[in-house]
Amino acid sequence: MGVQVYTAEEREEFRWVGRRLARLDAKQKVTGEAKYADDLKLPYMLYAKLKRSPYPHAKIKSVDVNRARRVSGIRAVVTGKDFHYTYSPEHPPPLAVDKVRFAGEGVAAVAAEDEDSAKAALEEVDVEYEPLPFVLSAEEAIKESPPALVHETELGKNVAAHVRVRVGDVAKGFEESDVIVENTFSTQMVQHLPLGPLTILAEYTPTHLNIYVGSQSANDVHEAVCRLLGLEPSAVRVTQMPYVGGWFGMKGDTELAAVCAALSLKAKRPVKLQLSREEIFTSLAVRHPAKITIKDGVSEEGVLIARKIYALFDGGAYARRSNILLRNVIFASTSVYKCKHFELDAYRVYTNHVPSQNMRAPYGPQTIFAIESQMDEIARKLGMDPFEFRLKNLIKGGERSVIGERIYGVDYERCLFEVKRRLTLDGGPGGPWRRGIGVAIGAKWSPANSPFTALAKLRADGKVEIWAHLVDVGQGIYTGIAQIAAEEMRMNIDDIIVIPQKYGADSSTELAGTGPSGSRQLYNCGNAVVRACSELKKKVIKLASGYLSKPEEELDFEEGYVVEAKSRSRLLHISDLFKEVPHAGKFVKDVGFLMGEGLWYEVLPELDRKDGTALGDRVVAFYTPAAAGAAVLVNVETGEVRVESLVVAVDVGRAINPAIVEEQIIGGSIMGLGYALSEEVVLNEDGWIVNPSLSDYKPPYPPDAPRVVALVIETPYFSGPFGARGMGEAPILPIAPAISNAIYDAIKVRFKDLPITREKVFWALRRS
Repeated sequence: MGVQVYTAEEREEFRWVGRRLARLDAKQKVTGEAKYADDLKLPYMLYAKLKRSPYPHAKIKSVDVNRARRVSGIRAVVTGKDFHYTYSPEHPPPLAVDKVRFAGEGVAAVAAEDEDSAKAALEEVDVEYEPLPFVLSAEEAIKESPPALVHETELGKNVAAHVRVRVGDVAKGFEESDVIVENTFSTQMVQHLPLGPLTILAEYTPTHLNIYVGSQSANDVHEAVCRLLGLEPSAVRVTQMPYVGGWFGMKGDTELAAVCAALSLKAKRPVKLQLSREEIFTSLAVRHPAKITIKDGVSEEGVLIARKIYALFDGGAYARRSNILLRNVIFASTSVYKCKHFELDAYRVYTNHVPSQNMRAPYGPQTIFAIESQMDEIARKLGMDPFEFRLKNLIKGGERSVIGERIYGVDYERCLFEVKRRLTLDGGPGGPWRRGIGVAIGAKWSPANSPFTALAKLRADGKVEIWAHLVDVGQGIYTGIAQIAAEEMRMNIDDIIVIPQKYGADSSTELAGTGPSGSRQLYNCGNAVVRACSELKKKVIKLASGYLSKPEEELDFEEGYVVEAKSRSRLLHISDLFKEVPHAGKFVKDVGFLMGEGLWYEVLPELDRKDGTALGDRVVAFYTPAAAGAAVLVNVETGEVRVESLVVAVDVGRAINPAIVEEQIIGGSIMGLGYALSEEVVLNEDGWIVNPSLSDYKPPYPPDAPRVVALVIETPYFSGPFGARGMGEAPILPIAPAISNAIYDAIKVRFKDLPITREKVFWALRRS
């Protein structure tokens, strides 16, 4: 179900933007024609496996691989000393050198003729360890005298990152408040759980290495492999496969690409590294567990006066680019509600378990679960309706946030109203079942300061190729970009060829782009594509102007023809601009070829490091509001929770393809459902993950899925391509708190720790 806000004029103006087109890659995926990295197989290919540490923290006294080299079928063995690695808590080594910092960290790798030989060789790798004390919780790790030192940083023992905000006078604000509410909330460790395994294939050639990945960025992998192996950029070519098999922030482990590449260089043969499901759980990444304390002061009329937040995020053994993104806690906690006095301290802390890494809206679901649960608690204390309490404190479009940033192009009120209008409690089971509804709201930020480039190239057959650094991790970006290009070029979408969809993103093209992280591709790359197409049109018109002896301002371009701007009568087909020369192919007369170039590089100021406030009118590229409502049933005898329906409204600016937007809303909602009720990675006291499989880890399955009503709200954004902004991460943000608030509404028990499992509900009811 979509909520459209196009005017009649806009509907006539747009031909491709706003249409519910089938995804361009739909046929390939449903027929099995789509090829993923794990589908690749090359002649004489070897298989790689990693030896992993059994200890969460230990010195490596020695690594002896001599016996492993003698195993039949082994063709290459590497250890940490085979890489150009300088110690950094930010980036893990490809293979541990002097110390292991989590159970499952790699210490050696082999490449063999078959997987059985590789596994046999791992048994022959002799690693001598000296076990060290370890720490598994952020609260223990941040103590002045922690039980173990994971990393020493300039911030102190085990402190990875710290962000702070100081606005107004919080102490004074609490004095002025009529009601004070303080609570502590915690969220759990969860897995990204992409269905496609992480797979890397490195192919040695006499001139260079070809590396094939299903990751987030060919550019990232290229840079890391060259750096870690001491290779020149021209010696490595990385192809990001057109199809990834799920991502959510996990498959950016560039050090594994370096391991695979090193084995290929040694063996001088292709090497394939594919992780098992257990390895994905135990060695790659998890979402940060968090503990967040919020203290609020409000007036008796329901105005939020003062807020103080202390947040602790468990970062695991390494940062993997998560330290810099701790600032997301600031954006998540200040972009929705007004508050005169505000104080925040958030820490990311190193511990001895698998690294916590960026996952769909990093730091957002944890922060918004705490804030939106707290908002309901405050409303109950005041005797106010939670919906009305939120409305009273919302930031309106164009107003400044707590940190002084101007929040443009958002409609929080409409998102909430649309959710409330469709959120109903139907009749049904009675007896032990209690019904409840809950709402929540949040906003997903998207970073600026990342350049994106695009090329639009005209072909002799009248089609236009779009070259850009695009990665489709399931969100439908190829289709969205094709619609944007077709709209700008005024061409049929069948005449737009998105090159990464056909061949993947390739580091050899060196087009700027940072991949899909941050919900940024549609906005940033879409803007670059608009500029590239616009320049291409100008070049076509300029060339045609000379042939037609007509002023450029009297000409336009559409459907492959140069036309009169006023009458729209066709004057010249694009093929007339091309000339064919024997043995040389076709080229554009006089100029060789026609290509438009587009660069989108939005440079915005950062946050003030002292008080966390905005140094300019805008700090992030855009905010995408998302509101959710949940209707639940709770069995007071068994503790079972059934989510009957989720109503989720996302303000996307303008929906380039409403059908794909709705798919993203549904997908994010189901991911949020698992986060709320069932998913949790569990560590034992020795630092090992005890449920590293789909039989023991509990994501939602199709029978668990509620009815999801996806509402597409549109407040066109001033700097987005045709008013659009990214939205892939936003839907997950309000889901867990909406469900938690609905459970409270049903049984009047507040759950402050995720996940809200059946066991927790059962015992809480017995205690109440």
